[in-house]
Amino acid sequence: MCKFFSLCSTGNSDPLYFDAKIRKEILAKKSKYETTDSHTSIADYFGHKGAGEDKLNKYEYNVFTKYLTIDLMGAKDDSKEIKSFCDNLDLKTVVPELRIKPIIHPFKDI
Repeated sequence: MCKFFSLCSTGNSDPLYFDAKIRKEILAKKSKYETTDSHTSIADYFGHKGAGEDKLNKYEYNVFTKYLTIDLMGAKDDSKEIKSFCDNLDLKTVVPELRIKPIIHPFKDI
């Protein structure tokens, strides 16, 4: 099962993902896609249909821990570049309502 934040790449460090506009259409049921973080839907939307989907790299990025998970490596390894992209992405371009604040340890002084 794909999780937030899912993205794909063709191995050229160019991330493929659903931005806020596309996600809004999906959530409003104005799109043929059912979920906002499906690798298959992302691949299809960007023209990688059928067996072409298997030639993509598929990633999931945890926005809280900043950990990138590789789901499938179907092309040249560009995980370092994708990780850097995710670390620097303004997540408000993906989910404008999302507010991420630093985690503060409850037993340590600030």
